[in-house]
Amino acid sequence: MFNQNLLKAKLVEKGISVIQLCNDLGICEATFYRKLIRNGDFSRFEIKCITETLGLSEEERDKIFFAA
Repeated sequence: MFNQNLLKAKLVEKGISVIQLCNDLGICEATFYRKLIRNGDFSRFEIKCITETLGLSEEERDKIFFAA
């Protein structure tokens, strides 16, 4: 299960805007928000990019994208 609140919290914690993250992902903001609404419908590449951009540990990544 995708944890949208934790992803948003990490963006704030790291001081990274949604626009900056979208630029790193190569997607527009509308696409990003659509993916959030669809329970984190992010590709493997996008998850890897988000993990790198936010400097997430494997545990943090798993809590955001693969939480049970």
